[in-house]
Amino acid sequence: MSATQAKILVTLIPFILLVCWTIIVGNPGQSLNQIANNQSTSGQIMHLIDKPTHFAVVLFNTFFFSWGDSIVDSLIGVFGWMDTPLSGPFVAIGYMTLAAVFLLNYKEKAVYMSRTKKRIIIVIATIYVLALCGALYVTYSPVAFNIIYGLQGRYLLPVLFLLVPVFAAKDAIVTKRRYIFSTILPMSLLLATSVIAIWLRYYIEY
Repeated sequence: MSATQAKILVTLIPFILLVCWTIIVGNPGQSLNQIANNQSTSGQIMHLIDKPTHFAVVLFNTFFFSWGDSIVDSLIGVFGWMDTPLSGPFVAIGYMTLAAVFLLNYKEKAVYMSRTKKRIIIVIATIYVLALCGALYVTYSPVAFNIIYGLQGRYLLPVLFLLVPVFAAKDAIVTKRRYIFSTILPMSLLLATSVIAIWLRYYIEY
């Protein structure tokens, strides 16, 4: 398989899965819960057309006030219907590991991008975040609500993968053994703990 074919598949497969999933679950905008919470896609769009600057206020309220705490908390270690969180120490391990993945590299696999490519990645990441926030605000948040209802930190995980090469530092080269100790081992611990937590919560009565 050529590099071009691989890139096409990476883009095409998620799109096909999204279409299939949408067909299976139907239109969530018609649920009774949304009607009960004053959620209306058409009404929200009309509201934004009438007050286009309100979305900037919504973004600020969502990320810079107490609502943003739940986004940070749910980025790592919260599963299911937001009712299965890991304990604080494991979440801290996750964030420290994430910082190590961003900043460290080992000499055998050190790859760096040009500034132009990094800017492109940042633009794509920004568009993704704005599109995600806009979609949730239009379809799931009550009309004229001052925050984005339903936004979870785990929805932002694709952005983290995009940003890894952006933050790779040329002066943070470590040995392969230290890289494994700083990233692979704690990631494996976090993954194993997550699997156990999900298994206990949803498959074992306790």
